[in-house]
Amino acid sequence: MLNVNDDNVMDFISLQYDAGKSKDIQVLCSYDQILTLFDRIRHQWTEVGQVEPYHSVLSDEKYNMNNFSAHEIEFHETGKFALSALNSVCLKNDVDCPNGSIFELGCGVGRSTQYFSPAFERVYAWDISRGNLSECKKNLEARGVFNVNLRLVDQVSDYSDVPAHDVFFSEIVIQHNPPPLQYFLLDKVLSKLNPGGVFFFQTITHHRTYSFNVNDYLNWQHNQSFEMHALPMRWVNRVIRKNGLVLMDVIKRCTY
Repeated sequence: MLNVNDDNVMDFISLQYDAGKSKDIQVLCSYDQILTLFDRIRHQWTEVGQVEPYHSVLSDEKYNMNNFSAHEIEFHETGKFALSALNSVCLKNDVDCPNGSIFELGCGVGRSTQYFSPAFERVYAWDISRGNLSECKKNLEARGVFNVNLRLVDQVSDYSDVPAHDVFFSEIVIQHNPPPLQYFLLDKVLSKLNPGGVFFFQTITHHRTYSFNVNDYLNWQHNQSFEMHALPMRWVNRVIRKNGLVLMDVIKRCTY
């Protein structure tokens, strides 16, 4: 199951660098380049997680730290829609959603994680931002949630430790990684999905002005707190097939 955002999302935070006139999107690169891409994204999210953890999850001014106390309940209530969406898509496709273990890539501050907890026996919640993960831990403890295994992703090799799981979930996360890193992450996680498991993830698959070249990107001097990227649908299909999985549904929507 896949949730694909539409063109309008890229207008939210556009990637501003010159990759030439071609709209080609480079997906494959060397492992050394994967390491460099990862370090760059990790640095961005380390900074934003320390300063504005909640705004980094939902980019609305009311979730800035200066305003957050007045909107905290509202913020956390938005997390219940993740589980609802997962269950709805499973029902629509006549698929039984397992309730053993769920792996959430990019748990952020635990907005959705807290709702996964009572629905699954085990929750694996990983994030690249130390600040976000710290807030996640506080939020889960405050709600009496103790069946969640939190992990900070510090280096690329950590993804080799992804545990076997029954459900893979990730929303408004993968899109913040360059295309080669998106493909790499999906390959690592999908390879650990148990037989009979379900995957539900979201990314952007196209945008009329988007292109990507690894060398151009790494030479680009940027000042954005985080970025938005697209992974073409053919590559999404490729990584799904590579891991012997079947795509049951595609949802085109713009939620955030």
